[in-house]
Amino acid sequence: MPVDRSALKALGALAAAGVLALAGAEAVLGAFYPQERMSSAYVDRWGTRLYIGHANIRHRRYHFDVTYHTNALGFRGPDRPFEKPAGTARIVVLGASFVFGSGVANGLTYGELLEAKLNAANLAKRFEVVNLGAPGTPLAFHELLYRDLGRKYSPDVVVVHAQLNGVTDLNAHQFARQDYPMESGGTGWAGVARTVLRNFPGYAFLCENSHLWALKRKSMVGRGVTGGNPAAATGPAAAKEGPSPEEFAARQRGYLERLDAIASDVCASGGTTVVLRAKDHFAPFPLIDSTLDAWDRARPCVRSLEVSVTPDLIIAAGDPHWNEKGQEAAASALAGLLAPRFKR
Repeated sequence: MPVDRSALKALGALAAAGVLALAGAEAVLGAFYPQERMSSAYVDRWGTRLYIGHANIRHRRYHFDVTYHTNALGFRGPDRPFEKPAGTARIVVLGASFVFGSGVANGLTYGELLEAKLNAANLAKRFEVVNLGAPGTPLAFHELLYRDLGRKYSPDVVVVHAQLNGVTDLNAHQFARQDYPMESGGTGWAGVARTVLRNFPGYAFLCENSHLWALKRKSMVGRGVTGGNPAAATGPAAAKEGPSPEEFAARQRGYLERLDAIASDVCASGGTTVVLRAKDHFAPFPLIDSTLDAWDRARPCVRSLEVSVTPDLIIAAGDPHWNEKGQEAAASALAGLLAPRFKR
């Protein structure tokens, strides 16, 4: 059967036009609406998708381009044995992307800066800071991570970066071990499609280099993540109107229960819990705000520390993560709070 050369030429022209259209769209998107791009180097661990160990993860946005180096467990900072060396004070820091240091180069996260400041202060002990920050995770996961991993480091101080990482933090049902995927797998055919895409050989390359791919990937994630969304349980009308005053108070109490569970465990072991928060972050949540202030006054082993996060301390207006100056401000505030406890 003879080959229809005209049909092949038409297909070739169509393919070439498609490639040119994609290249043009990529160029326009990159010039006028750049997307966040980063390596997709994840592993399922502790009930969520965390970064793989000993990896170099490039993370680019229009206002930064940094590479994160992870330790054996997939967190930032050096590898630390669980056994605490003699004469050493251990500080474990818990939180989401702010603690991880999204957008901030290695050596400039507030955990690393805090360790350097305390070790330079000629105090009674040497200090090691263990960063257990995990991007995209709520307080319920931080409690889980502390119980499963943080305790093993025998911390003298546990710093919890208290923030509301989306509505999942106020979902009264998310208290147990659950999956908090940074990129939802979904169910049905959508889940199959996402699984296939994540295992596609060029997936990581596209994540790092394509604005079009990043835009599509972000839209897929937005549709896939429903955990903690009030509309998922009560319908769009209820989500629009918001929870009742009783439900709102119950959600705040649930958040405080998770925070208190960490603090009580640390206190029972003779340690100190520092609740680090941005000033006025909890102003819309008066029960949380007032309770943290009360803990600071009434519980000797719990300190509440507020940092005023001015515009010059965040990465950009559209990216409220703390920049290098913000990380420095947090480290200085923590060092000022903790140093008196370890004076010679």
